[in-house]
Parts: sequence; C-alpha cells; structure tokens
Amino acid sequence: SVKVVVNRIPAKLMVKPQNLQLGSVRGKKSGVVTIHNLTKQNVRIDEMVVGAGLKIDGAAKRNIPAGKSIEVKVDVDSADMKKGSFKTKLTLNTSLDEHATVNVPIEGWAF
Repeated sequence: SVKVVVNRIPAKLMVKPQNLQLGSVRGKKSGVVTIHNLTKQNVRIDEMVVGAGLKIDGAAKRNIPAGKSIEVKVDVDSADMKKGSFKTKLTLNTSLDEHATVNVPIEGWAF
C-alpha cells in the first residue's frame, strides 16, 4: 500500500478573474482585476507591471488590509499596440512569501 501525504498551503491571495479577457479592443478599453487578501495581516503590493501597450490606472504600490480587497484597473489603447491578437500579463510582487509573485494573463485583440 502507498500512503500519500499532502501538505496544503492555504491560499493567501485570491485573484479574480484569473485570466483577464479584454476581447476586441478598438480605441481605449479597460479591465479590472480584483485582489482579495485572505490573511489576517496587511499585504503589501510592492510593484505592479503590465505588458507593452497597457497601463495600470493608479499607484503601482498599494496595501491590502487584512480581509479586504483592492481593484486594479488595466487600461489598453489599441493605438499603442501592434494590430492583432495579444497575450501579456499583469505581474504583482507582494510581501507574502507564498505569493511573492502573482501573474495574471491578459489576452485580447487590438484593431
């Protein structure tokens, strides 16, 4: 017989959506990613970075109080992008060891 022991690391952050689908982008468009802090302590977002042609609306450094959420608005302007499909990501660098880096894929089609 085989015994398997699984050590589960409880989630500390929950990101919704896990994959940001922007769809067709003509001109300017925005998408929102919500980051939920599931811990009993403040979590620091030390840096937020998005791929070429996208911008984060607001400060790149933020704090998420214990048990609370923040919304990160990602803006895209098709004039700043190569025409066609794009795949990039939102990268968050946090103060949590278990989730030091969190990546959220971003996809769409620029016209």
